[in-house]
Amino acid sequence: MIHASEERTDELAEICAIIHDRTGIVITRNLLLPMSRWINVQIRKQGIDALDYIKLLRNESDSSEFDSLLRFFINHETFFFRDFDQLAYFAEVCLPEIESLKQKTGNATIRIWSAGCSTGEEAYTLAIILDTMIGNKRLNCQVLGTDIDPQAIDLCRIGQYSEQARRAVPPEYLPQYFIKNQAGYLVGAELRKMVVFYQLNLLEILSFNRYVGFDALFCKNVLFYFDEITQEKILHQFYRSLNPGGFLCLDYSVTIQKIMKQFDLANMGKFYYRKAF
Repeated sequence: MIHASEERTDELAEICAIIHDRTGIVITRNLLLPMSRWINVQIRKQGIDALDYIKLLRNESDSSEFDSLLRFFINHETFFFRDFDQLAYFAEVCLPEIESLKQKTGNATIRIWSAGCSTGEEAYTLAIILDTMIGNKRLNCQVLGTDIDPQAIDLCRIGQYSEQARRAVPPEYLPQYFIKNQAGYLVGAELRKMVVFYQLNLLEILSFNRYVGFDALFCKNVLFYFDEITQEKILHQFYRSLNPGGFLCLDYSVTIQKIMKQFDLANMGKFYYRKAF
C-alpha cells in the first residue's frame, strides 16, 4: 500500500515523476492525498503491492493502468457552447478575417484544432459554428480534436451526449445537428464528417507532421496542468502549428507575458492571441 499523505513520500514522488516524464503534467500538493487514496483502491482490487503498481505505470507497451490514473485527476467536465462569449468572438471577428485571408490566398480549406478536446463537445461546437457561418460558401471546413485520454477519444468518435452536455446548445441547432434517442443526443452524420479525433500527448507533438496548417487553435483548461517550461514548449509548437495570421484561443491560466513572447494580442478579455503575418 501507499502511505496516504499530502506530502511526497518516496513512492508518491516516483509516481509523480512517471506522470511528469510521460506527459509534462505536474501533480500539485492538493492532489497527493486523494490520488494516494485512489491508488490504494486500485492496489487492493488487483491484489498487488506498491512496487508492482509502479511497474504497471512504467509499462509503456500496455498503458491501461497509466491511462486510468490520468483519468482520475484530469477533469473531463465540459458541454456544448461552453464559454459562449469566446465562441461569439470567434464567429463574429476571427472567422470573417480567416475567410478573407482564404479568398486572398485562394486556399479553400479552413482548419481548426481543439487541443485537449476532452469528450468532444468543443470540437463539435466549432464544427457547428463553421457550418452555420461558412457552410454554403464553397470552403472546406475541417476540425481536429485531440486529447491525451484514449477513452475520451473513443467517446468523441461515438458522438453520444447527455441532456446535461447539450444544455447550452441553441434550440434551433438541435434538430439540424443532433438525433434525439433514448440515451440523449447523437451527433448527426454530416457534422461528424467535419471532425476527426486522435489521441495525442502534447509532449509528443513535434513528431507529428499533421499538426500544422491551422487557422485557429483552441486550448482551454489544459495548460494549467503543466509546469512553465512545458507550457512554453507547447506554446512554441502551437505557434508552429498555426498559419500566419492564425488565432490562438486560451484561458486565464497562462500569463499574458509568456504568450506575448510569440503571439500578438487579439483580444485580452476573450483570451485570443494571433500569430503575426
